[in-house]
Amino acid sequence: MIRTPKKLWVMHRIGNKLQKINNIIKVIPEWRQRYIVNNVEGVNSKDLAQKWASYTRDSSLFIKEDDIVGIEDESRLLEESLMDGELQQTLISVVGMGGSGKTTLVAKMYNNETVKSHFDCYAWITISQTYIRDELFRSLIKEFHQSRKEQQPPELSGKDYVELVNILRSYLDLKEYLVVLDDVWDTNLWEVIKVALPDNHLGSRIMLTTRKEDVGSFSSGVISYIFHIKPLKGSEAWHLFCKKAFSSYPDKSCPRELELLASELVGKCKGLPLAVVALGGLMSSKKSITEWRSVYDNLNWQLNNNQMLEVVKSILLLSFNDLPYPLKHCFLYCCLFPEDYIIRRKRLIRLWMAEGFIQRVNRITPAEVAESYLMELIFGACFKLY
Repeated sequence: MIRTPKKLWVMHRIGNKLQKINNIIKVIPEWRQRYIVNNVEGVNSKDLAQKWASYTRDSSLFIKEDDIVGIEDESRLLEESLMDGELQQTLISVVGMGGSGKTTLVAKMYNNETVKSHFDCYAWITISQTYIRDELFRSLIKEFHQSRKEQQPPELSGKDYVELVNILRSYLDLKEYLVVLDDVWDTNLWEVIKVALPDNHLGSRIMLTTRKEDVGSFSSGVISYIFHIKPLKGSEAWHLFCKKAFSSYPDKSCPRELELLASELVGKCKGLPLAVVALGGLMSSKKSITEWRSVYDNLNWQLNNNQMLEVVKSILLLSFNDLPYPLKHCFLYCCLFPEDYIIRRKRLIRLWMAEGFIQRVNRITPAEVAESYLMELIFGACFKLY
């Protein structure tokens, strides 16, 4: 068989491409080591929307303390209930709508150095609608040891239910501890978890956040308090919105020509701090009345045509749609990780760079560009920060 020069040239090109593919396959293990890519459970396309919601749901964790308004009384009462001298184990439930500031309030207490120094060890666990009992106990063990800068017990992954409970009970036996259970949906959670949290009469506290009144009320055999988070008053919501939307303006005040539209937009937030902060962040980049009107019309359409979407999710969806494409790619990439998976900042930046998501900018390193992407996503209420 005689091959024509053209066919030989085509086969040569195909051979070169195959060689390049083989070379890439050979260095993949090296890339995994370089970028510290471990095996994690992925999700399929059907789960992406749910994963996106889970990342945005808890984004109130990075609302700055000077952005917290309307919960001063709750903050004072909650702090008192944590350190009131009562020695019996106490369960404190913070109940409110999604985006009402439950997690923000509890995070403020949890990160308070006075509160932390009051307890021997502490742990923060996000529960969500689905959880695995044994994984929950493993997370508690890790968090408690990290809070005291101690090395965690070896081979936790191989421990069964009884062993995990015994480890927790033994570790907590003579300690005053604080546990936060964030975003609880299951009324039976307390029955599941209390076996591993001994009441040693040293003043230990368990705080939980939930949208469901029946979850907050279900606490058998323990002292319990319930704090209800109310929506912001109109003046509080307006003040918070202006701080975010007009941060670059003198006195952070709303221009007169935008007052009517701004007032209508704030009204759509129904007094929910996360909605106000997210919408204010979105509007901070809009300068003309035309742009403001466009956002207002889009939000109205979302609320009228997507009845299943709550106001917070509608506003977060608008914020996401407004992101530049490179930032969308970076954000959606994070949906490939399991829910509540903690990603270190530097590692995430390396992964974005390895995937080719970072645009080239003159005189700025790719790492610096990636850092700016991350900060913009944080400002836009897309990430939960630890």
